[in-house]
Amino acid sequence: MPETLMNYFYLLVLFLGIACLWSFQNLVSGWLCGWAGLGKRWRTNEAPSPRRIRGMRCALGRCKSTGFVSMAATPQGLDMRMVAINRVGHPPLCIPWKEIEDLGSFGSLRGPQEHLRLGEDGPTLRLSKQSWGVLQAQREALGEALEETPGDALA
Repeated sequence: MPETLMNYFYLLVLFLGIACLWSFQNLVSGWLCGWAGLGKRWRTNEAPSPRRIRGMRCALGRCKSTGFVSMAATPQGLDMRMVAINRVGHPPLCIPWKEIEDLGSFGSLRGPQEHLRLGEDGPTLRLSKQSWGVLQAQREALGEALEETPGDALA
């Protein structure tokens, strides 16, 4: 093989190796934080909400995500999605509102944090009190819009 072709081959092998390591790291982090377990129960195939808040800073279980998670309040529940590059091991979720337990607000160096339990014996989601307030306002606005819509809006 010509030397330049070998250089391209080595670059391809390096790229594929990095992609495999990245995917493996995402699988492990999805397992450690509990996202994979939540995906078994509440995976969604719905299109993402246009009202979603992108780039949220939150922590799920033992893993912190800074800017990789988008969330939205939907009539069905809390819609959570990881950005595409980190989606391996992190399927899109829609957690029903009745499965979210508010454990209260706690202080931290970054300001007040809202702690939420996702499902019975599920992992804890920690996000800023301000972000949780925005999601709650979205939920209330959806509830008012559904009340004004005649007929079965959820069908």
